[in-house]
Formats: sequence, C-alpha cells, structure tokens
Amino acid sequence: MYPPICRLIVWDELVAATAAARHPPSGGVTAMRATIAELDAQKRMVRQISQLANASNWRGVVALDRAGREVAVALRAHSPKNSACVYNALGVAYLALGDAHKAIEYSKLNLAIAKETGDRAMEQTVRGNIGMAYRGLGDHSKEFEYHTQSLAIAKEIGDRAAEGMAYSNLGNACQSLGDSVKAIEQHTQHLTIAKEMGHRKGESVAYGNLGIAYDQLGDFSKAIEYHTQCLAMAKEIGDQDGHGTAYTNLGNAYRSLGDVDKAVHYFTQQLSIAKKLGNRLEEARVYHNLGICHLDLGDHIKAVAYFEAQDAMAIELKLGHVRAHAALGMGVALSLQFRAEIQAQLNLRAQKQQLESSKRELEAQLNEQMRAGQAELDAMVSLQVCMYLCGWARVWVWVG
Repeated sequence: MYPPICRLIVWDELVAATAAARHPPSGGVTAMRATIAELDAQKRMVRQISQLANASNWRGVVALDRAGREVAVALRAHSPKNSACVYNALGVAYLALGDAHKAIEYSKLNLAIAKETGDRAMEQTVRGNIGMAYRGLGDHSKEFEYHTQSLAIAKEIGDRAAEGMAYSNLGNACQSLGDSVKAIEQHTQHLTIAKEMGHRKGESVAYGNLGIAYDQLGDFSKAIEYHTQCLAMAKEIGDQDGHGTAYTNLGNAYRSLGDVDKAVHYFTQQLSIAKKLGNRLEEARVYHNLGICHLDLGDHIKAVAYFEAQDAMAIELKLGHVRAHAALGMGVALSLQFRAEIQAQLNLRAQKQQLESSKRELEAQLNEQMRAGQAELDAMVSLQVCMYLCGWARVWVWVG
C-alpha cells in the first residue's frame, strides 16, 4: 500500500494577504501592524508544519495540533488552500501514527475546502488518504468507496500516477473484502501504468500485491513468482523497505507450501533488514513469524524465545495488541512443549516397561534353557552311570 500523500503548502494567498495588509486605508496603522504580525505568525506556523510534513516528521506535526488547527481556522476565509494544506498535514500525520479517527477528522475538513475551491487534485488525494484511514479502522467497505472515488477523479484530471496509486489502493481494498480475483485486476492495472511511466517503485509494489492476491487464492507457486520479481526490483532500486516486505511475503508463501525451513530463511533475512532500518514494529512482527515457524518445526523452546523477543519489543513500543499476540504464541508453544515433555515421559515409561518385560522374558527363556540343559545333563550322567555299572557287572561275572 502506498503511503498517504501530503501536498506541499502554497503561499500565494498568504503573500497577497500580507501585501494587502501593508497598504491599509489611511489612519489604520495600528490595525495594519497587528494584522501584519498576525499574518507573519500564521506564515511561520504554516512554514513550520510544512517543513515537518515534508521531512515526514509526523510526531513533530502532531505536536503542533492545537496551534495548527487555530491557524487553519484563521486562514479559512482569506487563504483556504493553506488552511486545507495544514489540515492535510495533520490528517496525514495522524494516519502515519495510526490514529485513524483523528486522520479522518482532519482529512474531511481538508476535503470540504478542496470541494469548495474546486481543487480536484487535492480532492483526489484526500479521498485516497481517507480510504487508507478507513482501512486502518477495518472498515473495508468505506475504504473501497473512497478509493473508487479517488480513482474516478484521477481519471478525470488525467493524472496517471495518481490513477496507478488509486488502482493499487483499490486492489488492497478488494483483497480485504475477500475478492482476490478483483484485486488481481486492480493490481494488474497498476502494474501496467507503473511500467508505462517507468515507475520502478510502483512496479515493485504491484508485483508484491499480485503475489499476495495469488497467495490468498492458494496459487502459491504464482505468488512466489511475483514476490521474487518484487524482491529483484526492490534490490535493483535500493528500496530497503520493499526489499524487506518481499522477504516477508516469500516467507509466508513458502510456509503455505509447507517448506518451513525456506520460510525461516526469508523471515531471518527480513529480521536483519528491520534491525538495520530500526523498524521496531516490523522487527516484532518478524519475531512472531519466526515463532510460528518454529512451532511448525516442533522446536517449542526456540518458538518461546522468539515470542518472548516479540513481547519485549511490544512492551518497549507500548503496543497492547502485539503483546496479546506474543502471549498467545507463548501459550501455545509452552502448552505444546509441556505436552511434548509429558509424551516423552510417557514414552520413556513405556520403553522402560518394555525393557522390563523383555528382561523378564529373557530371564524366563534362560531359566527354561538352563532347566532343559540340566535335565539333559542329568540324563547323560544317568546314562553314563548305567553304562558304567553294566560294564562292571559284565567284568564281575567273567572273573567269577
């Protein structure tokens, strides 16, 4: 999925307003100074929010929430485009930080201005961002609705790049709604546009999304084919995030095929990239995937270690839902390990009983053989004695 779009701040309206304030009617010097000071303060705030947004410093943008909202309200009448851009920056910041409700609130304020001013490009962008926010809330019907609107506007204004992104987001919405066939259609459209525009990053994203769709259809060989293409392109363009995502998707596909060792290989590669990029949330996700794989392999001790690593990271990031997943994984692993240990003890007891039984049987056989041997020996001795006595009797008669 593409990141939300944050449009650049425009200055024309603010510059015009400041210029007008510098030439007030006669006798309004005090008012002029107050107005200029206010406009300068607004301009500084807009510039600061713009710089933070352009640097993707979303926490910095959110820290200016209250001041930014006040400036946006103040700018609403004489500089609606800058007001919209402040709302856009706040909406994107909250979306990037996972607060979908706040993201929708600010994005809809932005949307209202875009519609009033007839800014179709901004409207197209904002509808796409709202669609992503609804995705974060799990409302995939709303997500589909907004991305459909975004796609229609992109076609209307002839923005092929925006059209490609809209197809990509719409494909993700279809995938979430369970329609993998429709998702493949949308992602194929995105792939076509990305190739047409020479957008290698977009092409890589499209390959990855097609792989996920085929994975959901159960065509794991096709999924691996697309994920491999995604990985190759991500390496080619130096896209570390895309590189890591491809490793994760390949790991999932190979696990679905039952090749868990290969899945572990790809997840381990992804773990290295997540650590290198300092992506702690992704690192926690990979620990979970590795824990699941080691459950599949029957290595419950190693699985517990990975789930514990996931839990430690979830505590650090203060993510309760990630801790819940880690706890569930640990519970399953420990339960299976306990069962394995109990089964091992039962097997050991059964083996011991089998050995005892075999020992008794062997001893009985030896005793029987010894008795039989003793009986045979006794018979031989008796025969020898008898023969000896018979010989002695013959000798005795002959002498007499």
